[in-house]
Amino acid sequence: MKRIIVIEDDQVLLTMYRIFLTMEGYKAFLYTSGNSFINGNFSIPDLFILDYSLPDGITGLDICREIRKNKYTGATPVIMISSNLISPGRLISAGVNDFLQKPFDTRELALLIQKWLNLTKRERE
Repeated sequence: MKRIIVIEDDQVLLTMYRIFLTMEGYKAFLYTSGNSFINGNFSIPDLFILDYSLPDGITGLDICREIRKNKYTGATPVIMISSNLISPGRLISAGVNDFLQKPFDTRELALLIQKWLNLTKRERE
């Protein structure tokens, strides 16, 4: 079973992610802040879904940069989701693989997840 880490501060969205990802056949690991993720222990996932705006002063872009620096997670796909418009240059420089604007359709998210999980490590790099 593929593992997906979601970092999102909105409890309603976290519940939606848990239900949606479980129904799609994934194991979801949910975090409500950048600090709770960075300071916690986690199994290496197959994909990350990050909200841009988080409550503790750490953005999704900051987390993505940390993911890219880590030798175990450096090549793991990252999907950024935000209601904010973020310039493509900022997304690329942080190492984000794909971006969805809130509100989004879960079918679109499902397609992005499938896309990134089906690519080999070499194709992602």
